[in-house]
Amino acid sequence: MNEHKSEILKDEFKQNTSVDSKKLNMSISKPEVKVSYKGKLLQKLGYQRTGAFLGLDIGNFFVKMVELKKVKDKFILLNAGMEKIPNPSEEEDLLSKISSEQDSTSIIIKSLRQLLKNQSFKIDKVVSSLPGDLAVERFIKVPSLKKKELDEVLQWEAQKYLNHPLEEIVFDYSIIGEDKKDNNLEILLIISLKKEIKKHLNLLQASGLKPIALETRSQALHNALLNSISFKDEVVALVDIGAEFSILNIAQAGLLRFSRGIKIGGQHLTQALANDLDWNIKKAESFKQRLGFLSVDEFKSLKEEELGGKVNLIREEILTDYLEKLATEIERSFEYYLTESGNEKIDLLFITGGSSKLKNLDRSLEEKLRVKTEIFNPFKYVLEDEELTQDWEDLGPHLTVAFGSATWSQR
Repeated sequence: MNEHKSEILKDEFKQNTSVDSKKLNMSISKPEVKVSYKGKLLQKLGYQRTGAFLGLDIGNFFVKMVELKKVKDKFILLNAGMEKIPNPSEEEDLLSKISSEQDSTSIIIKSLRQLLKNQSFKIDKVVSSLPGDLAVERFIKVPSLKKKELDEVLQWEAQKYLNHPLEEIVFDYSIIGEDKKDNNLEILLIISLKKEIKKHLNLLQASGLKPIALETRSQALHNALLNSISFKDEVVALVDIGAEFSILNIAQAGLLRFSRGIKIGGQHLTQALANDLDWNIKKAESFKQRLGFLSVDEFKSLKEEELGGKVNLIREEILTDYLEKLATEIERSFEYYLTESGNEKIDLLFITGGSSKLKNLDRSLEEKLRVKTEIFNPFKYVLEDEELTQDWEDLGPHLTVAFGSATWSQR
């Protein structure tokens, strides 16, 4: 990649990487207080980082929970499940159609209570990932400073990114590296609004849960990976393909070095099938889940009448267009990271999330990106082979964020 292109990508990513990452722990009695990402203030308030916690992920279509406990050096899966957010029309995610914030909150509370009841969770202490629009993430460099001076500098950085008065902002940060040559610190800065954090905590408490900590989705994803595989010096990418958008993390030697939101999700493919083929959403989703990214030969074996005589349209335009857009966004992120970091290659790409299970998507991305690609299922690392039934195989990628949050107490 030439230097000019790198600078263009740098400017664009600085403007558009406002997705969640890294842990943001909040005091429950005083959620406006900045809390160390290591959770020290929580411990002073009387919370113990031992025992099992629920990991919670609230999405656009489902609420999801995982309960883990660590015994010696191994995680034990105690319980897990997901509950669909009610959507009678099936035309789009219900939360985007709710007329008031109060209505959407009550629907989520109802779904959370139903999930707790259906799965018979025995504990109520929860670590929740923040919905994607509640936190901003920035990887920045600042001069090496003492802690007090560093806090002051980062306060102004946080205000710059959210453009709100300091008294309305809560932020957290982690020092992820040091450039001794230029005497700079590499910082992962997380910013949110106090009022949004309070609303989220109130929602959890109204559902009968006792929030212990909050973290952002990218950090939950990173910790799911970190607590599942052994890192050496490899550069490993993880893409969580959600319903409305995806998150791409890049880690090296076990440290999260890059995170970016991608405005492409599984629902975009469903909508494209529905629009171009004049199908309803239910039929389009069923087709997507059943057939995924079939090869050319596999498509030829389908009956024309099954697809309304539109095999070529589906294969050569709709699916190809979606795959091209997703692969291009991932590749641009890879190029940017490799240019900035000086690394030569991405060693491994994991894909997770509900849409990662689409048939042949892993193989198709591997061919496009020329990077070894695998589906990441966190349950594979906590269940014995005989315990990993098809149900757990299918459910695992949906619950990666919740799984990562459930490891919080054991870190």
